[in-house]
Formats: sequence, structure tokens, C-alpha cells
Amino acid sequence: MSSTANVAPKPEPQWFVLAYNAFAAGGLGSTYGDLLTTFATLEKTLGFQQVRMGLQAKGRPELLSFWVGRGRMKRAMPVLKMEDIPEFRDTWWAWWRSLQPGWRKPGSVGRMQQDLYGDKWTSLNVSGPNGWLGIVATLFWWGKAVEKLEASARDEWMEAVSDSLWMLKGLVAFAQK
Repeated sequence: MSSTANVAPKPEPQWFVLAYNAFAAGGLGSTYGDLLTTFATLEKTLGFQQVRMGLQAKGRPELLSFWVGRGRMKRAMPVLKMEDIPEFRDTWWAWWRSLQPGWRKPGSVGRMQQDLYGDKWTSLNVSGPNGWLGIVATLFWWGKAVEKLEASARDEWMEAVSDSLWMLKGLVAFAQK
């Protein structure tokens, strides 16, 4: 008779440990820290599964494609240049909107509403190095690029972090059912 309660928890894979430690050392504040912690909870909940089909690659920021193509944490972390922030921001938001489940609707100013969670999470329910790691990484690069800029530039990044965190918390609750 087998029981999953007697199975030792899976140790964190190297891709996760390297990324988590690098992002945690970035000093991007408590909301990003909450995103990182919730990301860890999702990965642990899903067993660090490495799925074949990751998050939608179409429309994602080029810096993410560059990072993935070079083995992610096996190389130096990419740096988002200040002059590239506006294009990165716009591309990130377009990609983020494309990842949203059908139940999530745009808000009045183009961002997404934060009302009630739906029950279909297929587009975001992706673990492993091809899943939420990409979202967490892009927000890290964006955050590092704006951390010393004026408040309005940081506010746009914080809005993206907060929205991602809201969705990630909903996904974790769904995955833990």
C-alpha cells in the first residue's frame, strides 16, 4: 500500500535554486519578495515539474528569449538597458495580457481587472523553467533597470509586479485545491 504522505518531498532542482537565489539577492523590495516566495510555493506545490509546453513564447520580451536561448542561469544575468525600458515595458504588458485566462478582462485603463478569480488557469498553470520563471525573471530585469529612476518609472514596474502577484496567488490557491 503506497501513500504519497510517505514520499519525501522533491528537492529543489538546480535551475530553481540558482534563479531564486539570484532574484532574492536583487533587493527589489517586499512586493517583489512576495512574488518570489509565492513563485516558490507554486513550484513546490506542482513538484517542480518540467513541462514540454511552457508559457506562450509568442510576443514575449526579446530579453527573455535571449536568456532562454543561452541556458538561463548557466550564463550571466541579462541587463535591461535604460534606453530599452519603454519598449520592454510595452512588450511585457502585451505578453502578460496574452497569457491571461479567458475569464480575466481588461480594466478601464488597459490593465487587467482584479475582481474574482476564475476556475480555468491553463494558460498560466505552468511550472518548471519554461513557466513562471520567465515572468519572475522579466520582472527582475525590469525592476533592476528602474530601481534608481523616478517614481513614475518604478510605479509602472510595481503595477506589473502587483498584478503578477495577484494572479500567482490565485493560481497557487487553485493548484492547492
